[in-house]
Amino acid sequence: MLYHRIENNKRIYTLKETEYVSHPAKFSVTDKNSEYRIEIKKRNKIFPFE
Repeated sequence: MLYHRIENNKRIYTLKETEYVSHPAKFSVTDKNSEYRIEIKKRNKIFPFE
């Protein structure tokens, strides 16, 4: 996958990821809402990992 950054109004394409990702990962070890989501899925008869 190619990554790009802009320097001096020119795009520079590289194979390395040089910038930090601005979006956090979907999974977090300290997920505060996981228990709530599992309860909702049990209530609606959906498998927990679906």
